[in-house]
Amino acid sequence: MNPNARAPFVEAPLRRARRGLLVAAALLAIAAVPAACATGGDLDTGVSAVQFQDMVVPLGFTLLDKTHQSHSRVEGEWRMGNFHYQGQLLVADAASYIRQRMPQHNWTLETEQLDEKGGKLLFARGRYTAEYTFLRQEGSTQMVVDYRTDFTRR
Repeated sequence: MNPNARAPFVEAPLRRARRGLLVAAALLAIAAVPAACATGGDLDTGVSAVQFQDMVVPLGFTLLDKTHQSHSRVEGEWRMGNFHYQGQLLVADAASYIRQRMPQHNWTLETEQLDEKGGKLLFARGRYTAEYTFLRQEGSTQMVVDYRTDFTRR
């Protein structure tokens, strides 16, 4: 008798076990397809477009989030947000409003680069930064607020 040959009573259960594993893997793969296709309403990624309380937005500006342009996330002391807005104010007026209101929330203006077509305002408070970017086009002003946590700061 060949010592490497398996006895028939061992071979059949191994084949059944392998076949069972293959069937289980196939069923698991089939079940995963609808979960992968689920919309954001069913799937919690932890990302939303919730605005932070200490952000300033000029009156009349609308948050754009229907196609997920805007998003935010908070984990403990870490915050991240990218918010897109649209409004009718001119760049100078929108920037002036931001410049006046941010210090009321203890933000300090660090950088300003503006002209009538657009530009940036960078604010800092502790380990957080908020960069406001403005762009005037087609009769409206686009404003993007990029809110970040920088643990290298205080």
